[in-house]
Parts: sequence; C-alpha cells; structure tokens
Amino acid sequence: MANSGTPRAASTDANALELQQLISRSYKSMNKLVHFYNGQLHEELSTLMSSIQEEQLPGRSISEHSSQLTEALDLKCWL
Repeated sequence: MANSGTPRAASTDANALELQQLISRSYKSMNKLVHFYNGQLHEELSTLMSSIQEEQLPGRSISEHSSQLTEALDLKCWL
C-alpha cells in the first residue's frame, strides 16, 4: 500500500502543475484581451470626445449669433 500512495501523489502533483499552468495561460490571454479592448475603448472615447467638441464649437457660435440677433431685434423694436 505504501507504494501505491507515491504514484498517486506524483500524479496529483503533475495534475496540479498542469492545472496551474493552464490557469496562468488563461489569465495571460484574458489580460491580453482586456488590454486590447481597453485600447479600443480609449480610441472610441477619444473619437467621440473630439466629435462632441467639434459639434459644440459651431453650436456655441450659433447660440451667440442667435442671442446677438435677438438683441438686435429687441433694439429695433425699441427704435
């Protein structure tokens, strides 16, 4: 019986090592995917922020022109 315990322990150690290596590879793959998608997300957010800022600049100009026109019309009504 003493001999049968040793191969089982060696087999268990080998299985544990294989499992540990599999988990390690899985984490590395997962980290690569997370890094990739974080990069994609960062690019998308940068593009979105740029487009929002571009859209806001003309919007401000339009609102400024609108308020200037409103003031001009108000002045015209007073005259």
